[in-house]
Amino acid sequence: MTSTSAEAEVAMEPFRGSCFCGACAFEATGVPIFRANCHCTLCQRWIGAPSTAFVGFKDEAMKIVKGEGNMHGFKTTDGMTRYRCKDCGSPVYGQSHLEAFPFRDAPLGLFERDAEGNILRLDELRPLSHIFCSSRIPGLVKADPDDVKKFLAYPGSEQTDACP
Repeated sequence: MTSTSAEAEVAMEPFRGSCFCGACAFEATGVPIFRANCHCTLCQRWIGAPSTAFVGFKDEAMKIVKGEGNMHGFKTTDGMTRYRCKDCGSPVYGQSHLEAFPFRDAPLGLFERDAEGNILRLDELRPLSHIFCSSRIPGLVKADPDDVKKFLAYPGSEQTDACP
């Protein structure tokens, strides 16, 4: 196998993840369409943290491979439904209802890990932007990397130099 075909084989390998208890699992193929640290107040309340790193894929590229009937969906906005495992309460994924931007995303912390607890293929999943900076909790600047793009709302919206 040549280096090029080995790289193509790795790129075709799906990303995998699951809820905390493993009752619900997903696979995603292809390159993520966004990798963002979200600061919106909905995600703050849904996850229970000041921000959440999400990895988004084209709608058809992310599939539930286990426990589809074991999830509870909650429509957080007209444009988004978030799903949790009924057993452990862990988030599993989000489903966009935005006609112009259909996607599914999952929190970065749910992706497959090695025996030491490191997220596999982290370089392909690591956040490249901050979104909804306008609702960022002030005073946590040191917790966020400064070398990524920052948007006032969704990826591709107006950019800002800093999150408040």
